[in-house]
Amino acid sequence: MDSYIREIITLQIGHYSNFIGSHWLNLQEASFVYNESQPTDINHDYLFREGKLFNNEILYTPRLLIIDAKGSLCSLPQAGMLYEPPLVNVSSSQALWSGNVHVVNQIPEEKNEYQRYLQMQDAKYVENLDEDKDVCSDESISTPNCDKSKKVFDLSNKVKVWSDFLRPHLHHKTIYLMREICHQDNSSVAKEEEVKIGWSFQEGIAAMKREDTNEEICDRIRLLSESSGNLQGFHLLCDGHDGMGGVGAMVAEHLADEYTSKELFSFISNPPHYKPQTLTEHASFLTNTIQCYTELSKHSSVLLPLNLRSNWSDPSSEVVRWPFLSYRAINPYESSSIFASFMDTITVPWRTKTNPISMSYVSNMLTPVQRKIIGGALAFPIGLEENSSLNDWFSANEDREIYNKIGLNPVGGGYNLNAPKIAEVYAVRGINSNMLERINFPKKRMKFANAWQLFEHYLTKTDNSNQRRVQRFVSGVRDSLNTTAPFPQIFSKEVNCDGLIKSSNENIRSLVEMVPSAANIYQGESIGHNLRKILEVGRKINIVKLPEVFNGLMEKEIWDSSLEEFLQLTQAYEDKKFISNEESDSD
Repeated sequence: MDSYIREIITLQIGHYSNFIGSHWLNLQEASFVYNESQPTDINHDYLFREGKLFNNEILYTPRLLIIDAKGSLCSLPQAGMLYEPPLVNVSSSQALWSGNVHVVNQIPEEKNEYQRYLQMQDAKYVENLDEDKDVCSDESISTPNCDKSKKVFDLSNKVKVWSDFLRPHLHHKTIYLMREICHQDNSSVAKEEEVKIGWSFQEGIAAMKREDTNEEICDRIRLLSESSGNLQGFHLLCDGHDGMGGVGAMVAEHLADEYTSKELFSFISNPPHYKPQTLTEHASFLTNTIQCYTELSKHSSVLLPLNLRSNWSDPSSEVVRWPFLSYRAINPYESSSIFASFMDTITVPWRTKTNPISMSYVSNMLTPVQRKIIGGALAFPIGLEENSSLNDWFSANEDREIYNKIGLNPVGGGYNLNAPKIAEVYAVRGINSNMLERINFPKKRMKFANAWQLFEHYLTKTDNSNQRRVQRFVSGVRDSLNTTAPFPQIFSKEVNCDGLIKSSNENIRSLVEMVPSAANIYQGESIGHNLRKILEVGRKINIVKLPEVFNGLMEKEIWDSSLEEFLQLTQAYEDKKFISNEESDSD
């Protein structure tokens, strides 16, 4: 490991956040380079670490803690596939007492095609593997010699939980299941264990206050931090619509207390497939998320909401659409892949091999005068046409805003990307130097060393034409997003296998394997505008008339306090403070 690595620990809390996290882990592992002749600009040691198995095999596992509810794993053992001891067939003759013995065999969860394929690939790590056994009896599964990156797995209608498509192996202490709550699609487990299916923010806080739960989670975070030589911070990915928001808030408070010098970048996810059916459910959704905003903002360096709905406070509003994507918002396997693509792109600036910026630099840049809530956007794919250069493409329609040109869309709930910004961080990936210019490019035109230099040039040009002044950092890598299996094929027919837009009207869908992307995080006026709309909706909720939502754990005084704190978040975005900040920057 390089001595200058400043490690980052990732915490995933909640079922939908773990959908996002599984895709993100898959994207990271898919970008590993095992051949030194193939260049890569990403240093994976920031988010991954080396470890040993029981047979001394070296394993590269993520610096990660996963928190979820009972029933979230299906066929994945809680200790992971490689650490789980082999199952032993038990018979009544092995009993240590005399008398009748009744042996109950639990029917294992059925694996999907992709999981069976991975099991076949991992067979060499199984301690008691029978080498003569036909591991793959299903003819639909390819042989061990086939390239899994080329095989198509149609999982869109088969995935039930996030572990159904998780590719990397995990450390045996990575997954922690909350025993107080059960995943909603496993009501049979809930009935058997007498645990809850739905819960509120305050119930999440109460669960984290249990001594055994709190101690176990804090110990696992400590073990991760102790394995890091130069820890710089945490990524906290947390569900905001239910009790997992309360768990995340308590975890954030612990990090702020015990790791005061470390950065905490928090991401609140709201699943687009969740649509409250009653006024009570809608009130629960709003109160949970507002409390998650207020509590996480207290302890986070930066707080970024993740929401595909065009109106944050209305879960039934239209979802954001990308020009070259065709995804179903009701399918968490598909929608979460978009958020994961954003995460894997926007984190590039602080995990590159060359001149990475620090998380503290990003937070100081984007959070002036306590404006901790920021916005984010993603271009996926960028929209560059095949057989064309990036510079020609940018120059073709200079009258269009760059955000519209590259297909950049908000991932934080319908923010207006054309609204004034005061600071932003850009990440560009997947554009190689031979894609920047035509061989015979005009000599009068500037020559750029890489795609991110060219991006910064056109962004600055846009600022000047609109008389804007924006503090900006632009970074990038040559590595594209690797969208091979099990990433869903949500791309339109216009996209070729390299993630570029086809020059012909070919009506054949390609297997998209690599995708160039761009993402940004920013601070600007549209953030405050959205917060004010959320506050207006929150003030209309009368929790006195909805006691069943909170199960007696939240009194009116607590809700009033949350609204007051949310008001303070909103007031930090008043126009006069933007003006005063810009004036201070110019002094």
